Amino acid sequence: MRNPMSAFDEFKAALPEFEAAMPQVVVWNGSNVPVLAGRALRKKGLQSGGFQMDCDFRFDTRTDAWPAPGPLLKQIITYLGDAYRIDSITRMPGETYLRFECNDPTQ
Repeated sequence: MRNPMSAFDEFKAALPEFEAAMPQVVVWNGSNVPVLAGRALRKKGLQSGGFQMDCDFRFDTRTDAWPAPGPLLKQIITYLGDAYRIDSITRMPGETYLRFECNDPTQ
């Protein structure tokens, strides 16, 4: 008897379908990387104390969507013509996908 796919495996297998249905890309090191984009803000000022409560741009990608060696913190990506600095990369459970939180590189 074949082992059924885990929920993580099913979700990971479905990600290319989502990417095709909502085609968006970020540009990193000259490569177009398919993403599931969240909202992108331009331009918000820092709040009191020099902090902001949320990132400017959040997106998710398949773990295998990136050309080797993959992005690093503080590198720059471009989305819809705007540059963003990668400030957080979260590996989601089961290595199903990565979540990126990015901000205006001038802030």
